[in-house]
Amino acid sequence: MPQDDEMPEGSIDTMGRVKERRLLSWLGLVTVASIVANCGGTSTVASTTVPTNIASTTSSSVIGGSGDQATQALLKEALAAAKASYSANGSTFSQVGPPELRNFAPSITFVEPDGDVAAAMNQVGVSGGFDNEDQTVILAALSTTGTCWYLVDVARSESSTLSGQSGITAPGVWYGHAVDSSPDCNAPDNGPPPASSLTGGWSKSHF
Repeated sequence: MPQDDEMPEGSIDTMGRVKERRLLSWLGLVTVASIVANCGGTSTVASTTVPTNIASTTSSSVIGGSGDQATQALLKEALAAAKASYSANGSTFSQVGPPELRNFAPSITFVEPDGDVAAAMNQVGVSGGFDNEDQTVILAALSTTGTCWYLVDVARSESSTLSGQSGITAPGVWYGHAVDSSPDCNAPDNGPPPASSLTGGWSKSHF
């Protein structure tokens, strides 16, 4: 009879493999093992590990929650384009129309003021917000959840936006959203939406 450390040629330590499968299952992996060669009394095993959480990565947290997250990321990309235009045009948002912003972010489809945007189409509404000083840009994008997300950047304190009725009271970037806004999601031509029309009003720190 062979000793414990002398396994017969081509055999597999069954208990060891069971323990390995349990450990890998606990880690969220499945190991599919097959003997591919037996050389000099040593078994060579090829293993393929397949994640068992593939389905969970497309769960509602990705489809719904990440729909909002993707829309927020789209708005931040659009804001970067608007800021680049601001720097290129004498520290003003005078050239933030769709044709101009496409030069800075060609992957985004910018939509004219008051034009409703569609979800999951990389569309962002843009408006100067009727700011006589050209110091405001309004961006709007619609999530697949039906929430309309807004970013408003007021660059300087002399902006006429600050004297309006929107609830935006200081320079800087402001965040807002309105749930169940489809299909009425756009960047208004006459200034930022009033805080009362938003879910939770305007925030200066986060969406």
